[in-house]
Amino acid sequence: MKPPSSYPTEAARLIADWCEAEGVNHSELSRRVGRSRVWVHTVISGAARYPGLTAIAKVAEVTGIPFDDLIADRPAPKPPAPKPQSPAPARDLTMADVRQAIADGANRPDADPLSDAWRQEILRHIDRLPLWFDRPLDRIPADARRIGEALDKLHPVALGVTRRVWQKARSAIRTSLAIAGATGGRRPADYLADPRWRGLMEGLRDHHAERGLIRSFHEQQLGPFFAYCHAHGVEPDDVSDAAFEAYAEERNRCYLGAKTGARRLRSARNAWNYGAGHVAGWPRIVLSVPERDTLRLPLEIFPKSFQDDVAAYVAAAGVRDAALYDPAIVGYTAAMDARYASAERMRRDRPDANGRRHGMDPSKPLAAVTARRHADTLRLTASVLVRAGRDPAEIRSIADIATPEAAVELLKDLDRRGLEKNKATRGTLVKMLASIAARWLPDHDRLQAKQFWTLSDMVGHKRTEMSDDDRRTVEAFLSDSELIARIVMLPLDTIAAAEDERRRTGRVTEAMALKVEAAAMLTILLSLPVRRTTLSRTLRDNITWPVHAGAIGMVYWPACDTKGRKKPLRAELSAWKVQILKTHREHYWPALALDPENDFLFPGRKLRTRKTHRTPAQLASNLKALIRDAIGHQVRAHQWRKILGTALFRATLDPDMVRALLGHCGNSDSTGIYVDSLATLGASATLDRIMADRLAEAGLALPMARAA
Repeated sequence: MKPPSSYPTEAARLIADWCEAEGVNHSELSRRVGRSRVWVHTVISGAARYPGLTAIAKVAEVTGIPFDDLIADRPAPKPPAPKPQSPAPARDLTMADVRQAIADGANRPDADPLSDAWRQEILRHIDRLPLWFDRPLDRIPADARRIGEALDKLHPVALGVTRRVWQKARSAIRTSLAIAGATGGRRPADYLADPRWRGLMEGLRDHHAERGLIRSFHEQQLGPFFAYCHAHGVEPDDVSDAAFEAYAEERNRCYLGAKTGARRLRSARNAWNYGAGHVAGWPRIVLSVPERDTLRLPLEIFPKSFQDDVAAYVAAAGVRDAALYDPAIVGYTAAMDARYASAERMRRDRPDANGRRHGMDPSKPLAAVTARRHADTLRLTASVLVRAGRDPAEIRSIADIATPEAAVELLKDLDRRGLEKNKATRGTLVKMLASIAARWLPDHDRLQAKQFWTLSDMVGHKRTEMSDDDRRTVEAFLSDSELIARIVMLPLDTIAAAEDERRRTGRVTEAMALKVEAAAMLTILLSLPVRRTTLSRTLRDNITWPVHAGAIGMVYWPACDTKGRKKPLRAELSAWKVQILKTHREHYWPALALDPENDFLFPGRKLRTRKTHRTPAQLASNLKALIRDAIGHQVRAHQWRKILGTALFRATLDPDMVRALLGHCGNSDSTGIYVDSLATLGASATLDRIMADRLAEAGLALPMARAA
């Protein structure tokens, strides 16, 4: 054993003594701490004299050495530099200037000096920017926000670099901007040396560890905030809205990403409030969470009569006088006459070429999700009218906004926001206002109905085929058998990697759980490509789990969870798919569910949604990220319906089977949109087979067939 004086620091001596006493080599301890295999050696040798406090805290957790002993001889952190009166960075600084500052070693006085190896690596990553951004360094502003937004539009697979290189490049660019004085830099985890802040973080970790979650989203959000408070002398009991505002202002100057300061502030506030409500010893300070910067104003600013009218519309599912259509209340004859009159009015207002009505029958209730979409459209329209100068007090009921004039103002607002070419959205909003007026307004006359439908024809667009983007995506997959094979194997590969890490480390991180969740989603979609709304409502009890290993399972959705609530859906699950879903349910689902009694297979992750499911948009984003990171292709969740529908039709030439797969009605025209040129595709394939058979009867063969 070396004498104590031969070690560079007290932490190095304690770690070396522990390794020798326990018979653990340095590489093994590095692995347990979650660092590179040579990390412990660099600490003991003095190459890394004062490692980060986060790593030291992990060493204390693994070895049992008191944290305070490991940092006993560590120098106190330097006080932060006084904040200038005008903190805005130089606006004319470019990445060429930043590179020169790094090359010259022009470090700021309050920044740690760079090692030669790290300096050279930073320079290499800066030199990648001209290739990635297609412009020289002197034309790239040294602005963290703009660089972050540009990087978010790129992807490492498309650039030919690994995920690890991509992350190190972002870290190097962020560090270079801080050293050159373009940003405020990132603060180390010195707050862990303060027992008050360290106690809060340890309490949060213990709370989540009881749920099987080692590193949570809350910890990621609060770590930088704790470091900021510690550096500025803010005590836990002194945390306030003003402290969060100052923190967001500083982070916004140095954050290398597209996430806005308002969103970052809101995330940190939510994380703090979660600790205040769930973690023992946390200051009971509940902070106000700012409203999201959305297009829709809160309903509370409108009169109560309007709020009640919208709530009544949703509760009644869009049927104003439901009793008139109920034979149990008014009798069969009266109910029949009321239904006929309702349908006749719709037929009169807008007949199509075949004499059939357009729109929905006002006597039939809407699906719950459709009623909520109508309510959202009412709120959006009311918000547009207020922004156009109308007094909110004048909007007293649905009758004040479900008008052709309000629809025109809504279209003008879409034009101002650059959505004039989005015909599908524009047409859908006008049709929803028309449907609301026909359903809910008793004095809705024929002239208003014709104005609505004329406006819808002007701005709407009925799609009869795939978009160019969808067609390119479908062909990219169906023309490459290897790509399809990688997609089919992706859930298995994802589960295998997650299970290896779980068995090796004995823990499940949030990132691991999200990847496995995406793999479970893809597993279900490969059996039946349901809509993402239907997928989000999947209950754990919707899956029939086989009793015996290797048996086939089933997944079922009742009619109330499908579009239009017209028919249920059922899919068979192969044995390997059942195993993937079981693994997700047993080991990774608990890391995402705030409530162990949540019944959904994909549970909501916010406190207010603890008994509900994840939103369709969240699931779609998670699945898109998994596929993008694995194979480098950008595929939206809904495009899987088109890919798999086209694949099935090309194999069977049976449009009825495709309709069954996609859950379309027998008279639906939507199948032709999902399966590109359905009729001509089937006819051309049949003709091609007929011609091949005639050639074979004549004893002839095509050149490629002859060569084969």
